[in-house]
Amino acid sequence: MNNEVFDVIVIGGGVAGVSAALSTSRENRKVLLIEKNSMLGGLATAGLINWFEPLCDGKGTQLIFSECEELFNLALKYGYKSFDEDWQKKGLRKSSWFDHNLFALSMNQLLIDNGVTIYYDTLVSDVKVEKDLIKSIEISTVEGKHNLFAKQFIDASGSAFLFRQAGLPVREGINYLVYATTTYKKGVGKPTAQYSGTSYSGKNNPMPDKTFNGYKQDDVNEFVKDAQLYCLKQYEEGKITDVSMLPSMPQFRKIASIVGEYCLTKEDLFKHHEDSIGAIGMFCKPGDIYEVPLGCLYTKKMNNLYACGRIVSSDDEGWEATRVIPVCILTGEVAGLFASMSIDKRPSVQEIQKRLVDRGIKLHF
Repeated sequence: MNNEVFDVIVIGGGVAGVSAALSTSRENRKVLLIEKNSMLGGLATAGLINWFEPLCDGKGTQLIFSECEELFNLALKYGYKSFDEDWQKKGLRKSSWFDHNLFALSMNQLLIDNGVTIYYDTLVSDVKVEKDLIKSIEISTVEGKHNLFAKQFIDASGSAFLFRQAGLPVREGINYLVYATTTYKKGVGKPTAQYSGTSYSGKNNPMPDKTFNGYKQDDVNEFVKDAQLYCLKQYEEGKITDVSMLPSMPQFRKIASIVGEYCLTKEDLFKHHEDSIGAIGMFCKPGDIYEVPLGCLYTKKMNNLYACGRIVSSDDEGWEATRVIPVCILTGEVAGLFASMSIDKRPSVQEIQKRLVDRGIKLHF
């Protein structure tokens, strides 16, 4: 390793971090992506949540484009897919199951082709802050601890790790016991998700009095242990007949969301925002539409730090709307553009929106 200085460092190699790094590289910036696992994709791959949620509003109108559509097509390029090209004519949604392994391999190739530096098997252990700027981060690798420097930082960790380490407030998420494994018994090359435990909303919870938070170590330990014990119990009882693959990360849906300049909530349903960075649908409620304000991605308390993915500033229904793959990719692309533009001068909302429109992003519904 050397003492390289980057324009932008992205923490977290889930789909949001991949999109942020890709977006940054396409602005001709020197970008580093740090991932703690040995594969890209986060919950979509290592977490075995291999359903690419809808890019549409559920009523036949596509809302999300640009890098999201690019990664959607990449996820479906190899292996199993369930997408129907005639989705609009048949009254379906633009969504699909996909092969998580091949998607991870494809994203690795995509980032390399676009000049992104990737550090795998790397943990961020500390953050150095001076006034309202992150000056450097400390990482732990197989070579030991190192300090890295950048002009801008993007938190795509899924847990708001950089924000928390910088002393910034976050909202705490609630998670129920749910454990997704994969079986290939239903068809060669066809990964099928099977769930132990409850739904994301807590329905039919086998542990009704217990919830988990993903940034407390005790909760992480208990979640993984309890989930695996329950999965084994279901196998012994014949409720699960095959376990081809276990997730290699805790499958928390909502760990923390930042306290940004704006918080997206259920009150924003069908509401227009002048500073919108994209229109999004609700995966579980066809017809519901939100516009995501730029203020969900940052706080004025830290001038070179941006959020993307399932940590953007949101709560209740707003958090459910923003935590899924398409919206994580959208906010990743915007965070990458925002950080890149801010290296020279902090851009206005209008300047960012113009660039987003040029990329094909639909700002309003």
